Amino acid sequence: MTPVPADLPRVLLLTSSAFNSLSGGGITLGNLFRGWPRERLAVAHNDPIPPDPEPCARYYALGQDELGWQWPLSLWQRRAPSGVVTADGAASPRAATGAPRRWARGLLRAVTSDGGLHDHAAVTPALRAWIAELRPQVLYTFLGSLGFVRLARAIADETGAAIVVHMMDDWPRTLYRGGLLGPYLRATLDRELRGLLARAATRMGIGADMCEEYRRRYGLEFLPFHNVLDATAWRPHMRRDWAVRSPARLLYAGSILANAQRDSLLDIARAVGELRTEGLEVELHLHTPFGRADANRPFFEGLPGVFLGDPPPGEAIAQELAAADVLVLPVNFDGATIEYVRLSFPTKLPAYMLSGTPILAYGPEEVAQIRLARDEGWGRVVSRRDRPLLKAAIRALCQPGDGRAQLGRRAQDVAQRDHDASRVRAGFQQAIASAPKVR
Repeated sequence: MTPVPADLPRVLLLTSSAFNSLSGGGITLGNLFRGWPRERLAVAHNDPIPPDPEPCARYYALGQDELGWQWPLSLWQRRAPSGVVTADGAASPRAATGAPRRWARGLLRAVTSDGGLHDHAAVTPALRAWIAELRPQVLYTFLGSLGFVRLARAIADETGAAIVVHMMDDWPRTLYRGGLLGPYLRATLDRELRGLLARAATRMGIGADMCEEYRRRYGLEFLPFHNVLDATAWRPHMRRDWAVRSPARLLYAGSILANAQRDSLLDIARAVGELRTEGLEVELHLHTPFGRADANRPFFEGLPGVFLGDPPPGEAIAQELAAADVLVLPVNFDGATIEYVRLSFPTKLPAYMLSGTPILAYGPEEVAQIRLARDEGWGRVVSRRDRPLLKAAIRALCQPGDGRAQLGRRAQDVAQRDHDASRVRAGFQQAIASAPKVR
């Protein structure tokens, strides 16, 4: 394990996620930066989820003045206040994000696409003064849009901070696809992103597949760092018994998004309903982030044996995953989803794997998480959108036998090898600590 320097640099995080225990980005940040002195961290973000004050006391909510629409489109944008900063170590809730006026959205999408609206970026006097209090040595950023690329460049220009870019999704390939200005915006993004990546002291990706793809695409090296978990803390909750309850309980935990997993999750829900009519005692439980259950309920209403609700408290998630009989990992089969998530690695996967509960991976093999489940043997894979195949896989996973134990143990072994915090976190923090020296 690489030792972490005692004198860690001051880091400004410029991200779409603040530290929190609800979103994938927020959870990943918290796990990777754990142990970093909180007085040496500050986060400028546009996350609507209230931030966690424990890992970091200083937050700045980016509003329209820092990340907004270009003029004259900005004349139609509702104002979004910025500069919501913590007080006495407690993080204040973020101000509401500005949104397009409803009557203008269709027209603007036809011209620029939604992704092309937030491309104006500025270091405002308020943001500049807030950054100056930290005197950052490193600027760590997810990027995520042309606006974030421009804001990162401007902050680095003003502060002289070394840039660390951590790519979480293949957003450069999926942004700015629509609208008359789409080709211009895509070309502009590619040019400006390449310039920032070339300037960065350290570049990271969410997994080995992403890093290899980006090495070929941009001609630069990327280091793979994903979410990590403390395997020692999880060990008391890890499965050692692979018996199946009655009814068998399938569990999905995470976001339910139209462009990621909703269609395939509906396939699993309908397969569960059909299996119940065929005599198999089985249920599907869906835990989606707080506040999102009601939005997703219409899609699953009326499906027998399907239960939708909020996630358990963070301290109970290990027990909840280990208590399930099957964990489901769905990915949609449509081309747009494949392009968006094919290089991604979900934040929940290390927790899924450490639990030891057998995993059903349902999705196209072009997507890294599905292919890895097959190649590394930690999941039962159904890589075609075929209802009989899906039902057969569910039925097999709900039967007692050595196959369940083999899948569970293999997942635990891979998770402890690749996602244990004691192995990975120090390398991540060392890479950031070294950035000011290698830029």
